[in-house]
Amino acid sequence: MDVYGGFAGTEIALSESALTQRNWTANLTILSGDVDGNNTLDAGNSYHVVKGANSTVIDGFTIQQGYANGAGNDVGGGGMLNLDVSPTVSHCVFKNNAAKFGGAVCSLSSTTSIRNSLFAFNGVVVNSGAGGAIYYENEENGLIENCTIANNSATVIGGISGAICCNVSSDLTVKNSIIWGNQDSYGPDDIDAFGSSAVSLNYTDLGYIYPESGSSITIDSPCMSVDPLFASSNDFHLKSVGGRWTNSGFVYTDAVTSPCINAGDPSSAYASELSPNGSRINMGAYGNTDQASKSSLYPLIIYMTTDDQAALPSDAKWYIVGQSGTKYSSGQAAMVPAGSCTIRFEVNSGTPYIQPSDMTKTITSSSANSYSATYKAAGVINYLCYYYDDNGNYSTNENKVGWKVSSESLYHNGEKKYVPGTYTVQFQTLDEHATPANTQRTVTKGSNYSSSKEYLRTKFYVDADDGNDDNRGGSQNRFLTIQKALDMMPNDSITLTARYIFLYDDNLEVFQNVTFPSNKSLQLKTGMGESSIWVYGSNNAKPQNIQLSGVYFD
Repeated sequence: MDVYGGFAGTEIALSESALTQRNWTANLTILSGDVDGNNTLDAGNSYHVVKGANSTVIDGFTIQQGYANGAGNDVGGGGMLNLDVSPTVSHCVFKNNAAKFGGAVCSLSSTTSIRNSLFAFNGVVVNSGAGGAIYYENEENGLIENCTIANNSATVIGGISGAICCNVSSDLTVKNSIIWGNQDSYGPDDIDAFGSSAVSLNYTDLGYIYPESGSSITIDSPCMSVDPLFASSNDFHLKSVGGRWTNSGFVYTDAVTSPCINAGDPSSAYASELSPNGSRINMGAYGNTDQASKSSLYPLIIYMTTDDQAALPSDAKWYIVGQSGTKYSSGQAAMVPAGSCTIRFEVNSGTPYIQPSDMTKTITSSSANSYSATYKAAGVINYLCYYYDDNGNYSTNENKVGWKVSSESLYHNGEKKYVPGTYTVQFQTLDEHATPANTQRTVTKGSNYSSSKEYLRTKFYVDADDGNDDNRGGSQNRFLTIQKALDMMPNDSITLTARYIFLYDDNLEVFQNVTFPSNKSLQLKTGMGESSIWVYGSNNAKPQNIQLSGVYFD
């Protein structure tokens, strides 16, 4: 037998029309376990308000004040007890129920489907109990869909699972639901799994999950863990700038919009939600009902293709600049507010395609808001430009060295993708260094040309005085620099026979003695003013006032 509540009391006969016109929150149909009439949740209440039966529907009731603190099966399911049955529960509110196992619902060896229902303020009241809202044991193909399970507790000594406990070997799927703000004796806790139980989470907002060894809680479709923004601590409709349902009608006073709006499974029905509904179901108990909070967001869809008609790379994604980081595939809808937004594309650097440029679009409530974008086949040119700084340190500083193709205005360093074609590669200039010559590169789809370019130094500055002037540095720094300068020096056309260079300071003291590499050559010049630096060669006398070409002494 199917049982329905939520009628206004003016209906003449039960019909499909009458069922759809019910209002299960405004026309409360209360099933209460408060048999002693004291409006208190205590041992004078019934152990269970309802018991499930095979293939029955319980729809449109408020189930409250069951108190299962007995023995045997009477320790579970203050609101509802299911024993080896397969009931369907829809549009129900379970509140202020208590038990040792499953304050609201205890389902043992059953297949229970629960949809569009609210569980709030239920709890475990016997020490070492479990499942503030729902307790499953050997559940087979259990389903929780579009439910809100909030503010339930198992805070007694040893209590576990503030909201849902799956025990022994229970299979449960949770979809389009909000499970938030539940507590057990150890702290915040929403779902626990024990034994070999398996829980599948899909398009659900929840906080804390604890799969024990041997069990599993898997996120099989996108889920989130963010404040759902309930209307208040006891009103679990979702805040929305676009409009929120109350018993007095929709109000438009919210300054924020819940992230759970338009966040359910895109394939779920949403037509019962009033417009604007974002063309997508809300999470929680009011999703796909006329009490669903209205959307202030609208769908944006980008269809992506390649210019060579090949399959779109699997890592090709798009996202909204400034959003939380969610990335979308081709044809997937994002929910965005009305107004202007910037769409950005990406693809892995190893994929032979270039992503489209940023796209700025204006989102409206009356348009389809769907656009197309094309990824272009590409190959890679990769030049790593480098040089050695004044101290001989290797550097790839992009502010000093880099490359570009002739059609570009800015230099860069490293790899970059280009569409197929032939390109002239140009290199940035760097003072006191030789600029690499321009070169041409041909790009095809998937090609990858990699090379390195050293900027050879054309001038070396070394300091051989006592470091007290304002030139290039002190004596200790230059002690290192001289040897590095020689190591970096390119070959000249004239070979110097000397294999040692002796540098003197103004007091005619030997500043240092460095070995001159045999594979390098230098040229001597004279007439450089009052310099007091000499260079000794193995076969030549001590010259005065000289400078090494390419090595300038200051």
